[in-house]
Amino acid sequence: MALVELITDPALHPLLSSSQNTLVHILEMFDWVDQNQSDDPPMEAHLTLSKYQKKMIAYLAQLRAHNRRAILSVRATKQETAEARQEVDRLLLQLQNLYYEQRHLVGEIGACEGYEYVSSRVIHLCSDIFLQSCLHPPTTSTARKLPRIVSGPSQCCRARPNAPPYRA
Repeated sequence: MALVELITDPALHPLLSSSQNTLVHILEMFDWVDQNQSDDPPMEAHLTLSKYQKKMIAYLAQLRAHNRRAILSVRATKQETAEARQEVDRLLLQLQNLYYEQRHLVGEIGACEGYEYVSSRVIHLCSDIFLQSCLHPPTTSTARKLPRIVSGPSQCCRARPNAPPYRA
């Protein structure tokens, strides 16, 4: 598989091309040096070798610049990833807290629904019978409730058929 196919990030393609250009130039320079080896090289050979070296230094400078950009890009990506991970962790913790609170509230609701209140055991007189037995019937519904509860049991209907008997 070619190296170009492995690298999918478009920001790294200039680095790859610069690397390939540098490699080609250095191999060219090595071939030239192999072909022109001698004990006493002419001045023209020194100038040509100097040109190859200058060009190689320029390619290496480009390669370093692309490498620096790639490293900075990786650092920025790592920072973004760390921030996103922290956000996910925060949201997960918040969700776990909500689940815990929901379970707690469901338990509280169940406890409240199962609680037996005193008012559920008190026998209430039917309002018709109560009003008939009063000399001065109360006018509001709130004023009617208290005497009905306080007056105790009677033979009238109960508010709850399965309520236990009233004991004063």
